[in-house]
Amino acid sequence: MLARALARARGRERGEKFRIDLRPVDLTWRAIDDDDDARSRFRVRWSRGAKVQRTTTATATAGRANWETTSDDGGWTTAVVTLRRRAARDGGTTFEAKAFDVKAERARGDGDGEDDAFATTAKASVDFARFATVETGGGLGGEEACVMTLTVKDGARGVGGAKTMTLRCRIRATWLKNYANASADGATELSMVSGLESESSAVTDATPPNLLREQDLSGFQQLLSPVAESVSPVIVRQSERREEQARAELEAQRRLNADMEVRLEAVRNELEKTKEELATQRRAVENESARAQSEIAAAKEEAQKTLREKERAIDRVLSDIAAIEKERNAAVRASKDQGFHIEALERSLRERDSDIARLKSLKDTDEATATLEAERIAHSREIERYKSQLDAADTQIETLSRSHKNAHAAFQRKLDSQLKLRAEAEKVFERELEQKHVECDDLRQQCSNIVAETTALTTALKRSADEQHRASTNTAKAEAAQAKCDLRAVSEELCDVRKVLDAHVIELVEAKLNLAESQGSQLVLRRELARTKGKLTEYAARCTRMESMYATIIDESTGTTET
Repeated sequence: MLARALARARGRERGEKFRIDLRPVDLTWRAIDDDDDARSRFRVRWSRGAKVQRTTTATATAGRANWETTSDDGGWTTAVVTLRRRAARDGGTTFEAKAFDVKAERARGDGDGEDDAFATTAKASVDFARFATVETGGGLGGEEACVMTLTVKDGARGVGGAKTMTLRCRIRATWLKNYANASADGATELSMVSGLESESSAVTDATPPNLLREQDLSGFQQLLSPVAESVSPVIVRQSERREEQARAELEAQRRLNADMEVRLEAVRNELEKTKEELATQRRAVENESARAQSEIAAAKEEAQKTLREKERAIDRVLSDIAAIEKERNAAVRASKDQGFHIEALERSLRERDSDIARLKSLKDTDEATATLEAERIAHSREIERYKSQLDAADTQIETLSRSHKNAHAAFQRKLDSQLKLRAEAEKVFERELEQKHVECDDLRQQCSNIVAETTALTTALKRSADEQHRASTNTAKAEAAQAKCDLRAVSEELCDVRKVLDAHVIELVEAKLNLAESQGSQLVLRRELARTKGKLTEYAARCTRMESMYATIIDESTGTTET
């Protein structure tokens, strides 16, 4: 997996050289109070590491500094940067971010010199990679307008208490397609200068400001001694060779560090993707488990609801059975009461029969016999009616008992079937729940295994990266120590050369002073000759005037004589 990530990283990223040109248009801000230093001079400084570029200054008036009216050459500043390619999702080509610090600096002094002290007033960060493209084919890229918002530092002067400043500028990114010597033209820690100088200035940031003010010694190469001519080329070649070696070593170390950073970044990205996938799987498992638990809870709730409904139905059936039993008991009691009443009627009938027999024995009259016979017939009818009511009550009791037994049997059968269905549903739910628990345990085990593998891989990568970094650091330290020794030797040689050159410079200065003295004497003679020429010119003018006066007098005298 690591090999695939590194292969993808190597195939995705490639360094390309670009020339970045920046030209400020104006710098504006909104003052919130009166400032005692309303007219200030500002310049724009943009940098990244050793790459430092500064624009010309512009005087701010009424909260605006305009470079279009102060820069005769356009105010362009230039730097060479390395951008790494990165394949885009849509098949195109993009570059990794390359952020530069952009600062607005205010001059502290009142002079107009570019070497005055400047203080940072506001700053921001801009990504120059978004202006880069490889579609220009190595020619000049098109200008793009850029508007940046700079944050003002606390206590900054000359901005009237404003919190932000707005910088409008033009940015141009040119692809250096045939750029070959990156170590000689690019900015390094040894040279501290950009490989491509600014178009607006011939002096780089590493050039001493007083170098231009030194005495011009051109034209005196012939006066140098043979010693200087014999020593200087050797020292120069040794210095150039060692500087090139140091630059190559630093560039190799920088490339190695960049490769390590790319590998670490690829591993970090892979780990982040793995963590995201694990988190997604964990969330999916948690959602599935929650859904299963909710389904189980809903099924349990439904089963409990069904059970409660069945229990209520059972209670209703039991209450109906109790009511039927009560009615049956009431009917049994009524039947017994009717039986007791019939027995009483039969007893009274027997008493009447005994009375009738007694009366027959006594041979009473026919009217008494008829009355007794009518009472006997009425009692017999009443007894038959009671017997029929008793039979109907018995039939009703038997019917109610039979219906009660049938309803009880049907309810018992239905209850048994519901209990069987409930037991089967509980078994199915228990099996599903056990299966979900097993799946959750498997996923937890997989997550723990992946976390362990990721931790081991991260530890191994960190250990290897630390070892490589330690080895490269030790190598770099040894090389730096060797470079310091070489630099010390070169410095000693340069001191000797400087002494020789100082002697020659002294000789040159004396020769120049002698030449200046001879030139001064010549100047005095020239001045005397100029004064003599002036006097001769004056005398000639006076002679010409006198000749003209004489000719006039002669003409007047001739005219008078003729007259």
